[in-house]
Amino acid sequence: MKLKKIHIINNPASGNDEPILNWISQGFEKSGVEWDISVTKKKGDATAIAKKLRNTVDAVCAYGGDGTVMEVALGLFKSETPMAIIPGGTANVMAKELGIPIDTKQAIELLSSSKLKEKTIDMGKCNSTPFIIRVNAGTLAKMVSEANPTLKKSIGTAAYTVAAVKHVLQPKMYTYELNLDGEKKSINGTTLVIANSGNIGIPGLSFIPNISIFDGLLDVIVFKNNDIATLVKWASNATSGKHATDVVEHFKVKKVSLKFTREQSVICDDVTLSTQKITASIIPKALKVLIQTS
Repeated sequence: MKLKKIHIINNPASGNDEPILNWISQGFEKSGVEWDISVTKKKGDATAIAKKLRNTVDAVCAYGGDGTVMEVALGLFKSETPMAIIPGGTANVMAKELGIPIDTKQAIELLSSSKLKEKTIDMGKCNSTPFIIRVNAGTLAKMVSEANPTLKKSIGTAAYTVAAVKHVLQPKMYTYELNLDGEKKSINGTTLVIANSGNIGIPGLSFIPNISIFDGLLDVIVFKNNDIATLVKWASNATSGKHATDVVEHFKVKKVSLKFTREQSVICDDVTLSTQKITASIIPKALKVLIQTS
């Protein structure tokens, strides 16, 4: 497909330090794509802008990090207007999940070309909060929340590794009381992930094989430990596409309920929830996105 009219939503707080307006103007001028841009000032602006743009353009494009992508997705939720992405954040998980070029100029070039196709992906809902990527609890939630913003700007995804070091050295166990599509389980582990998208911020690398944003299911993953030996074994299996059943427990469900022994922080995409209980469910075929033709 070929775009005729696109609107870009730019989050300057998360975007990279690059001449984005110049690159957009040059890229779209050559292809004749009509474009406009809005700049967000506060949390929630991208969602409000995207809602107003429904059915007025061929695509609404998020330029920023995964938080910006999530906000635009909420604004286009269940609409006929697809979301495009120009990656500009630290991890850019959704762009990597969808195979969108991480280089800004290449992403603009893709949107200027006819090498686009529209696909419809699933989303999830955690309590009342929709999500597009995943819900993190336990060690992973702490790692994400403790990543230094200045380090994220300067060294990117390595900032999460710095935040993770102390949790690897001092792993903490949690008891997760789960209801998985009606089946109750009690599992001990250090981290729990409820995933719609499997990518971990590295192109082609997923938490475990066969997580799909198109299958109408959520993937519930419990890491049994986060010591060095466990992480090395998980990484080895993840890179080779194997399922390390002795390292993680994995379930595919439409709905999962989770109780903690006490209130703790849970990260739902870019939103932090303080809760003792969550219920997450899949919303099949919730969002149209633009990706590269294969």
